[in-house]
Amino acid sequence: MRRGEPSSRSCLMQQRAHRYGNPGQPMHMHPLKRRVRLAATLSVVALGIGAVACGDGSTSPGNHPLVDPRLVAFVSDSGSVCCGHASIFVMHADGSHTTRVTSGDFSDGAPAWSPDGSTIAFTTDRMPAGIWVVNADGSNVRPLITAPDFLAPGEPTWSPDGHSLAFSAAVKDSLNNFIGVIEIADADGSHARQLMTNATDIGSPSWSPDGTRMLFVAAPDGIGTHIYEVNIDGTQQHQLSNQLDRDPRWSPDGRQIAFTNVDTTDSQTSIRIAVMREDGSARRVLTTHDANRKPAWSPDGRQIAYEEYGRDSSTGIPLSRRRIFRMNADGSDLHAMTPDSAQSQLSTSQSPVWKPAP
Repeated sequence: MRRGEPSSRSCLMQQRAHRYGNPGQPMHMHPLKRRVRLAATLSVVALGIGAVACGDGSTSPGNHPLVDPRLVAFVSDSGSVCCGHASIFVMHADGSHTTRVTSGDFSDGAPAWSPDGSTIAFTTDRMPAGIWVVNADGSNVRPLITAPDFLAPGEPTWSPDGHSLAFSAAVKDSLNNFIGVIEIADADGSHARQLMTNATDIGSPSWSPDGTRMLFVAAPDGIGTHIYEVNIDGTQQHQLSNQLDRDPRWSPDGRQIAFTNVDTTDSQTSIRIAVMREDGSARRVLTTHDANRKPAWSPDGRQIAYEEYGRDSSTGIPLSRRRIFRMNADGSDLHAMTPDSAQSQLSTSQSPVWKPAP
């Protein structure tokens, strides 16, 4: 999927075109009359439609406010000077009021809000590469967990109380081989301890809402990842799925898990957003088109945001362009949160995550 960011300037220009554009209005009208007519027009627009939400492709605009001030952090390569570079952005949940949080020619990704919403942890290839953190207003960018302690630390996720940070990484074993691990560190990056390990593929840590358990994925057979659950002290590990699943995320009430399901029985390999109960039962696929992944629950648990790849119309193969959508938790009322890059100046956007409720 492609995305970029509806900048405040382009959004304002679109709003002005929507509100003021009237090719039938004579350009020679007296300035005072134009101001009177403009004031009347603005009053009608304000009463009738509120603020225009740039980039929001609502399928049912009557179901949601036209301005949704809830915040979503995401990743976009918009404004980057070279391929492979990307930054962290924040936007309103209706796709408007996009703000760039990180800058520079770096590859920033995997944003994770702190529970109080004051900071965002993210991965980066800055020096030293690893997990960094930035204030929500873009200030005070600093390293948190970096090499040489870990190889490629990533997928940061905060504990509900904000005292700890879980992440995936690789470490060397006694034979000097790299193995995948899930680590938990203090909020300042210190005192990291190993929670889980797997020789092949392990990742996607996600805290339970009460902070006592962790979801993660692993590939014990080396073929495909399944979803597991474990206590924070490493005890009572349970396998919750036996299909090819990734990106598990607990709902805010802890009763459901959203995840990415990869179905290889489809000739084109279906990549879909699905949900299941916390015990792994009652699996339901929510999305039906293109390739979708990385679900993120809204703070009230009523919506799920995710990133979507386009597919080649002839081969069905997922393309590199990405954009972000949101839907109700039952899969209904689909909205585009970022525009199709083929139809705008915006670029690829991905990895949405909602700011926690205050």
